[in-house]
Amino acid sequence: MSDVIRLFGPLFLWLASFSAICGLHGVLCAQGWDRSLLVAAWVFAVALQVTPVLLLATERFGARSAFVRRTSLALVTVGLIAVIWTLAPVAFLTACFVDSQVPGSADAPFS
Repeated sequence: MSDVIRLFGPLFLWLASFSAICGLHGVLCAQGWDRSLLVAAWVFAVALQVTPVLLLATERFGARSAFVRRTSLALVTVGLIAVIWTLAPVAFLTACFVDSQVPGSADAPFS
């Protein structure tokens, strides 16, 4: 595994996960589906981001240089925190899955 992949791979994984889950969020909201698929995608993204944490900590996939090893482990930790921090609200706190009525509409009980 090259040092460039060790350093930039985890952040690219976060970028791909962020793009995929935000795109899935838009599709699921437009189609009116439930939240379970979005939560499953978030769990998959977290598991996908944990994989480099475990791999880069081993001797086989870790870098030979101490600087690259420390930096890659720091970046993979930042990627994992970013997946959890930025995508958990998208998966769990989305407004499109709430059965709320617009205030002032004809169907609202207190308009």
